[in-house]
Amino acid sequence: MGFGIALRAALALGAVVTLMYLFFLWLRRMYFGRRGTGRLLQVLDVAPLGSKALICALKVGDRVLIVGTSEGRISLLCEILGDEVANLPTKGEEFPGLLKAAIEKFKAKA
Repeated sequence: MGFGIALRAALALGAVVTLMYLFFLWLRRMYFGRRGTGRLLQVLDVAPLGSKALICALKVGDRVLIVGTSEGRISLLCEILGDEVANLPTKGEEFPGLLKAAIEKFKAKA
């Protein structure tokens, strides 16, 4: 009788641990593993500016948005459109190129 209870408890514990692991994998995939995989929206790059602030390059369709985020706030810093997007650097130099293009566009507006 004691062995049967211990076996059922071990099987129940194994099932719970397996379910928790599968839930963790699903959660990680849904919230952390989807970076840049969407058809409409892609996160090109993220750069930290401080402990609670980021600057992000987002591709939305044929536009690239440079967005600043801080605690409780998101601000559009710059928008790069069609022809300008084609002139941006390739992977590896992507974010510095986006930032440079955004700075040049900002200076041109001023």
